[in-house]
Amino acid sequence: TDGLIHPTPLVPADAPKWTQAADFDQLIATRDGVYFCSWNGIVFWSFRSQRNECFEIPRVSCAFKVGDRVFASAYGATLRTIDPETATLEPAQGGALDQQVVVRATPLDGERTLVAYGDGRLAVFNGRQTAPWADWSSGYAKGRITVMQHLVDGRVAIAVNGLGLLLCSG
Repeated sequence: TDGLIHPTPLVPADAPKWTQAADFDQLIATRDGVYFCSWNGIVFWSFRSQRNECFEIPRVSCAFKVGDRVFASAYGATLRTIDPETATLEPAQGGALDQQVVVRATPLDGERTLVAYGDGRLAVFNGRQTAPWADWSSGYAKGRITVMQHLVDGRVAIAVNGLGLLLCSG
């Protein structure tokens, strides 16, 4: 190689129209491929097949992973997951997440992800069930969570409108 970056376009000639108007603002990498996420839907690039699979999902609020399984939360819809083996979008058994919209998420480890609801509450999701996050007191749940990130020291950084940045053990 010459040491330079050489982009490879991934957009197929027959890409759905919604992808042309999508602002992809989130990438999720798994062992199977990369998920490009937008308000209009998700595009999955498979490492194995070297192909895109496009999933139109109107009003996606947040895409997130638990382990290598990717979930999509959208306004007015139940929680869904993408099966990379069959390249299909399927209903997920998300329990409480079928009734709540996830607006932010960050993996805690390979089996659990911290999710934030639009009303400021936090829960831990293991791919099947949710449980309230014990470290989140009700006093903090009054503001809109704008960003969350699991840190290498095990804590979680959470920015809350009106409260600022909080570091939480967990």
